[in-house]
Amino acid sequence: MNKMAIVVLAYNRPIALNNLLISLSKLKWEGVSVPLVISIDNGGTKEVNELAENFKWHLGEKKVIIHPSRLGLKNHFIYSGDITDEYENVVFLEDDLYVSPYMLDFCEQYLQVYSEDDRISGASLYNPILKEGTGCKFYQIEDGYDVYFLQQPYWGNVWSKRKWVSFKDWLKSYTLNNDILPPHVSAWKDTSFKKVYIQYLIETEKYFVTPRVSVLTNNAEAGVHNDTAKYQFQCNISIGRKEYRMPGLDQSLSVYDSFFELDPKII
Repeated sequence: MNKMAIVVLAYNRPIALNNLLISLSKLKWEGVSVPLVISIDNGGTKEVNELAENFKWHLGEKKVIIHPSRLGLKNHFIYSGDITDEYENVVFLEDDLYVSPYMLDFCEQYLQVYSEDDRISGASLYNPILKEGTGCKFYQIEDGYDVYFLQQPYWGNVWSKRKWVSFKDWLKSYTLNNDILPPHVSAWKDTSFKKVYIQYLIETEKYFVTPRVSVLTNNAEAGVHNDTAKYQFQCNISIGRKEYRMPGLDQSLSVYDSFFELDPKII
C-alpha cells in the first residue's frame, strides 16, 4: 500500500464543500489510514470553517489549515502539491468535486504501476467529455485498457513527492510561452495554475494518466475563474470496485497532446 493523503482546497463555497465532504464520507477503503487535509484560503468564511472543523473523517487523521491571508488559486494549488513533502502522495481535490466511493482504489493502482515512470507526471481522476477550446466531444481510441494518456491535468490530481519536486525545479526558471500553448489555454488568466502546468507537460514531454470512466465529477460551481456555474462538466462516474488495466505509455494506442490530438507516432 502506498502512503497517501487527501488534500481539499476550499475558499468561500460552503454548499460545494458540503457536497464534496458528503461524498468523501462514503469512501470505501481497506488499506492503511488516509489523512485528510482541508486547506482554506484567506480566512475562509464562518460556514466553510465550521463545515471543515465539524466534519467527521473515518479513514484517519484530519487537519484543517486556515490561511489568514489570500494565497490565490495558483499559489494555493502549489501549496497543496508541496504537502507531498509530508505525505509522499497527495490526492488533490477542489471543493466543487464529488467523488466515487472507490476513488482510492484507482489512486492506489495508479501509484503501483506508474510511480517509477518519469514520463508520467501524475494522474487525473476525471475523464474530460469535452475538448476545451472547441466544445466538441472528446472520444478516445479504445485500445483495450481502462486508462489513456493526456497532456492535460484534469480535476482530481494525484501527485507524488518525486514528480512534484521535478515540477518545482522546472518552475524556478518558468517563463510563459504562449507560442506552444493551445490558443484557449494561452487566453486563460495568468492566475491559472493549470496554464503553468500544461506548459510544463509540453516542455518536458510528460503525460497524465486518465481513467476512461471518471472516479469523480465536477459540479463546476461559480468561483474565482467562473462567474457562473458550468454544469456541462458533470459526468458519469464509476461506483464499483474494479482492477484497472493500466498499460505502459509505450503500449498504449491512446496518447493525446495538450490540443487533445492523437500522438502522430501512433497514427
